[in-house]
Amino acid sequence: MVALQLGGAPAATLGEVRNRADLVIFWGSNPADNHPRHFARYSGTAKGRFTPKGRKDRYVVVADIRETPSMKYADESIRVAPGHDYEIFTVMRMLTKGIEVEAEEIGGVKVATLAALVERCKKARMGVLFFGQGITETRGKHQNSVAIYQFGKDMNRHSKFLTMPMRGHYNVVGSGNTMCWQTGYPFAVNFGRGYPQFNPGEFSVVDLLPCRLRGRRTGWITWRSGCRRCWSRPGPRTTCRWRRSSRGSRNCARRRRGKRMALSIINGEVVDPAHGEDRVPRAVHIREGKVVADAGSGAAVIDARGCVVMAGGVDIHTHVAGPKVNFARLMTPEDHRYDHISREGGYERSGTGGVAATVFTTGYRYAELGYTTIVEPAVPPLGARHAHEELFDIPMTDKAMFVLLGNSEIVHQYLEKGEKAKLTEYLAWIVDAAKAYSVKIVNPGGANLWKYRGNLHDLDEKMRDFAVTPRQIITGISDAMTELGMPHPLHLHCNNLGIPDSYKTVLATIKALEGRQIHLTHLQFNSYGAGGKRKFNSMAPALADAVNQNLNVTVDVGQVIFGKTVTITADGPFEYHLHQITGSKWYNGDVECEDGCGVVPYDYKRKSFVNSVQWAAGLELFLLIDDPWRVYLTTDHPNAGPFMSYPHIIRMLMDKDYRREQAEKISAEARSEIPLKVLEREYSLYEIAIITRAATAKRLGLANKGHLGAGADADVTIYRKSSNYEEMFAKPAYVIKNGEVVVKDGKVVKHVEGATYYVKPERGRADIQADLENFFENYYTVNLANYPVGLEYLRDPVEAACGASAA
Repeated sequence: MVALQLGGAPAATLGEVRNRADLVIFWGSNPADNHPRHFARYSGTAKGRFTPKGRKDRYVVVADIRETPSMKYADESIRVAPGHDYEIFTVMRMLTKGIEVEAEEIGGVKVATLAALVERCKKARMGVLFFGQGITETRGKHQNSVAIYQFGKDMNRHSKFLTMPMRGHYNVVGSGNTMCWQTGYPFAVNFGRGYPQFNPGEFSVVDLLPCRLRGRRTGWITWRSGCRRCWSRPGPRTTCRWRRSSRGSRNCARRRRGKRMALSIINGEVVDPAHGEDRVPRAVHIREGKVVADAGSGAAVIDARGCVVMAGGVDIHTHVAGPKVNFARLMTPEDHRYDHISREGGYERSGTGGVAATVFTTGYRYAELGYTTIVEPAVPPLGARHAHEELFDIPMTDKAMFVLLGNSEIVHQYLEKGEKAKLTEYLAWIVDAAKAYSVKIVNPGGANLWKYRGNLHDLDEKMRDFAVTPRQIITGISDAMTELGMPHPLHLHCNNLGIPDSYKTVLATIKALEGRQIHLTHLQFNSYGAGGKRKFNSMAPALADAVNQNLNVTVDVGQVIFGKTVTITADGPFEYHLHQITGSKWYNGDVECEDGCGVVPYDYKRKSFVNSVQWAAGLELFLLIDDPWRVYLTTDHPNAGPFMSYPHIIRMLMDKDYRREQAEKISAEARSEIPLKVLEREYSLYEIAIITRAATAKRLGLANKGHLGAGADADVTIYRKSSNYEEMFAKPAYVIKNGEVVVKDGKVVKHVEGATYYVKPERGRADIQADLENFFENYYTVNLANYPVGLEYLRDPVEAACGASAA
């Protein structure tokens, strides 16, 4: 864990090893004794999609300090001297980079042997190095793992290469994941001060136990049996009872809501674009969690004099849950250290913040901005259960999740064979299995080709393993979604993200869609041309024109915010490119048969020419797209910056003088070239309510969100009017969630839970059961029966309309 935090790692699920790896190295690991099923199921004799001959398709190397049973299954055995792993991998890194090594032997191994192994790694289609627990128990400790991870990263310059630890004992991965999404840290966490602290040399059980035995007073951290959702009482939690509602959700008896009081908000100015209301002086009445015409004479009253009343905010695109988000938390412990929430501050659950905040902090801070609904837009189906576990723990907001399908090998298989009915049936099955709300595509085809260190750059370029193009993926999935009547259209991250002339790909994609409904994500990251002195310029005006002319297109911006953040995306090739140009630590995670992800910390600098152009391009999209109902406020959290910066962005949109003031601080060279300098438009409160509430809810098909009409969910935000719009939107006077006041003066005063929205598309267009059974049996590492996510993993699940009723 510490090694991964220091530098990241190139990794994958074990199914990728089974399906693709032709070189397998076990270093300090003895799977024959310690992981007896590993060799047969994943890494040695197992037959995979692109390793059909199993053992004959692989070259196996075993390196250890002694003769082990695993060596008899190896093509090559290497005996190493104890305690010299760091030196050996340092030398292998030197050999990888072509640096001459004068010694003939390192750590008991001839340099010529290491050189031959390095050359074999370079020529591999996909190589994987599994290392055992003993690596961290010898001289060098976690630095040995750092050296191995660094070797893997160096090797990715030449071939696809993975480095993966061989875990032991209990479910270390599961424990680390849960600790990480709840505290920001995977282990060695101390809650003694009311918030999570992390120090592996002080707070781990191994460190605390000797202190306890010597009589020192230390803090103890234990996980007790019973309900992990319930934290209101000390002592064992085994008394907590679970109940299953009619929808199958799991709920703690102590969390059951009582009867909610009626509420009337009076003397406020209502801004409700869904009903054409622009600062209309009227009352808003609430009863039993809904907006009603009359709350009754006994209703509590909030006097909103001098305030603007809006519906709760709806964020259409924010990365807050799932495996890749958790790896971002894991990799950035330094970002959590000075930003935390303590239970002593009045919050029900403590947590850490930063750009990749923990689940509880995420929910509280969204509520403190006036947001009550959020969407996690990119989860591989295999990671859906993990994502729902995290979403379950995010309080204060309603949630939904989109599932990634643009690089699914099953999708590619059906597209290649032209089996449209089966493709539509598979989409219906996988959306239901993942309990998702819609479908996301990231770099169609390119993320799959990244599993060979490749990428796709043209809409009509064919993949390596399938005679399928990005154009076919986009149009095929879009057509299937239309037939299924999905409430939100295809959510698309275009090819060629982040590179000069990427805007051309967007224009070609819009043309290829031929009028199909589409939502283009974080469009700012595809708004670049190759003009100007630096061969990098903003082409936001061209893209804005395209959006203005094509009424089938909506976009969210992904506005860049200056400062440190962490990028997390399923666009693996882009993240590797970012790692190469910045030298930042990098995590890669390929997901078997489906997709992948990358994580790279990044710092957007005001005086950087490129970063300044990116910053300006986002604002230009906002200001040049005519219809605010088709352009939405996002930062692609946390990729372009944290969602906590929304008030700052709103002020720049509403106040042109402030915007000019900010533009004066960026790179002078960029300032002289950007179109932003001549734009005079200022957003109104009405338009801000559109891009943050009314339009996002409408595009998501959430009929009860984003407005204050009768029957709407009672999610309401009350802002005090101010000429400083950043202060106004950063600190709401009140936030009401489901009819309950949860925030006062910008601070959470009550912890509540939100619902999780999902759809269940109609099935029966084709019989794909045999296809699924064959695919899972031969290529996945999970059983088909264990793959679908049950409703018990969703917090208060709500099935949204799908099909004809969705319209």
